[in-house]
Amino acid sequence: VNELVDRCDAELERDPSNVKARYIRASTFMKKKKYAKAMKDFDQVLRYKPDDIGSLYNRGVGTFFFLNRRSSFEF
Repeated sequence: VNELVDRCDAELERDPSNVKARYIRASTFMKKKKYAKAMKDFDQVLRYKPDDIGSLYNRGVGTFFFLNRRSSFEF
């Protein structure tokens, strides 16, 4: 999984507008439960492709898990 993120990072250094690399990296961050990073990447995908249903859906799922994870630590 880390290798995949590294490969996406390298591709995004070459071409920051590479939507496919950003989407793959965002999906990988979701699997690693790094929701804030995933949401940032999905936001960037949506900047280039505002009606990308996969990014819209995953952005919502990431927000849900991010907010629930934070609230579970509050007493």
